[in-house]
Amino acid sequence: AELDPEDDVVYVKTNGTYRMPTSAEWEELCDYCDRAWVTNYAGTGINGYIFYKKGDTAPSSSNLSVKHLFFAAAGYRQDNETNAVNVGSEYWSSSLSQSDSGAYFWGNDKLSATGATRRSDGQNIRGVLRE
Repeated sequence: AELDPEDDVVYVKTNGTYRMPTSAEWEELCDYCDRAWVTNYAGTGINGYIFYKKGDTAPSSSNLSVKHLFFAAAGYRQDNETNAVNVGSEYWSSSLSQSDSGAYFWGNDKLSATGATRRSDGQNIRGVLRE
């Protein structure tokens, strides 16, 4: 089951141009891309992961010429506390678990495409183009 469009904050805020990715799309990213941890991405002082095509040379903070996606290690919020900033991230998907909580993507030393957490927790969002 997926979020209804009116419950997808990315869809709502972009007037339907973008949406939150599904759990399957997060899994596809993890399955078909390599990743590299970078510190000080493009001189911003922000750490995170660069995902890039398998077989390509890994981009680095000083060489970003390879096509890639950057996911900031923006942490997450739980019980009014911010955790794991510059260490890892949780990003929402539009997929719902059986307990009606959200599935998420966790980026740290153990990459996992999905998990389940309470919708009341604060995860990051990353939109994808709605086709």
